[in-house]
Amino acid sequence: MTYHIRTEAGVEFGPVTANQLRDGARAGTISRRDLVRPDGSVDWFRADKVRGLDFSAEIVVADGLGVKAETPQLLTPPQSLTPPQLPVARANPNDALLRHIEPLVLRGFNVRKLEGEEVVAIDTQTFLDTFRVSIAAALIGRRGILVLTNRRLFIANATISTRSLQSVYLERIDRLGFGGRISLAYFLIGILLALTGSAIAFGSGVIAVATGGAYGLAPNIVAVPLVAIGVILILLARLRALEIGVASANIIYAKRSLDFDTLARIDEARDAAITSRSG
Repeated sequence: MTYHIRTEAGVEFGPVTANQLRDGARAGTISRRDLVRPDGSVDWFRADKVRGLDFSAEIVVADGLGVKAETPQLLTPPQSLTPPQLPVARANPNDALLRHIEPLVLRGFNVRKLEGEEVVAIDTQTFLDTFRVSIAAALIGRRGILVLTNRRLFIANATISTRSLQSVYLERIDRLGFGGRISLAYFLIGILLALTGSAIAFGSGVIAVATGGAYGLAPNIVAVPLVAIGVILILLARLRALEIGVASANIIYAKRSLDFDTLARIDEARDAAITSRSG
């Protein structure tokens, strides 16, 4: 996982690795008031809010009122506004910043990294993709995410609880597929609603003809919405998804248009994991 940094002077630089970020904070080249943004995210966080960063290099002195105040840092002269040279990274197994997969942490899943595990690719569902899986989840802003590392594949599908996470080791993937699927629940409910609405409209018309009365609008007020909702559900029943086959079950990730680069990365990472395992 890499990060971007914005200093107090407004200078942005990156990407830097988690090791470099930690050592930069420890050496004092990154201030606790600087902003940090994980790669792939649009949110900035104060550096002192990032877990695992140690700012012990910042000198703290007491002012005249007996309150501790940080020594102000000198701004870099305009003619030399270049990213600071961060120290060479030194691995620290106890560093919390290095022990979690950041894209999943941002979604509420505290998944720890395996030794040597790094994020390779990230893919997020669109509103329409989520709508085909869960209408309620889409309307409240949930989005599914796919995170590929060099060791595992994670899929967090959009749900109301946001606690649905599936993972699989790359070497255990038997097959990969991408194509159309039918959501049986959406299809059956859509058929039922469409037939019910049609029956109401047709039945009221037959009754009106048989009795010689006027055809009322009241049945159509109920029938038309039912037919419309049924047709929409039938159309949404067909979705495109990535299907990952493992020994026990299939893992589904609904995505209308999945980048071929993402598929290639999954395949390459799987081959590399199998080769490493067998070697």
